[in-house]
Amino acid sequence: MKQKAFTLIELLVVVAIIGILAAVGVVAYNGYTASAKVSVVKSHFKVIIKKSAEVAAMCNISNTVKLKDEWDKQTINDVPCYDRSLMNFFQSRVNNDLYNNGWFRNDKTSWMRNGKTSSGYAPECKSDARQGLVWAVYPSGTTNIEFCACFEKPCSDNSNRLEKTITVR
Repeated sequence: MKQKAFTLIELLVVVAIIGILAAVGVVAYNGYTASAKVSVVKSHFKVIIKKSAEVAAMCNISNTVKLKDEWDKQTINDVPCYDRSLMNFFQSRVNNDLYNNGWFRNDKTSWMRNGKTSSGYAPECKSDARQGLVWAVYPSGTTNIEFCACFEKPCSDNSNRLEKTITVR
């Protein structure tokens, strides 16, 4: 009685085909994830800019603004504008409001706040190691907030960064 089975050559051809399909799939998947990361950085940048500009405009109209300013609480409070300092107001109160409204809950590293500088956008924005983060800088002696984010390497290339300055008072 003769048994039917696959030959070694047939099995090797099938394994080679599966390997080629897997290689193509990995390359395509990496391309999709890379473009998704770029989109996320651009989206986070826009959200942070929009919220910061909105709060600054409300503070220009009134001395208080309604924010969910307590970490991980849904209570809306009347918060005095710039009650601590410009930097602390945006780093704590506005940041908490963004978090409490559902932004960045699963991505706590997307908005880096690196404090005062003499002037100029954060040097971190030009570092490839900081790709994907939104930085806020508060230049000394001004009422500006300078935002920047690198969404693609090399970060030293201006076309791979987003930059925006908001004057808050």
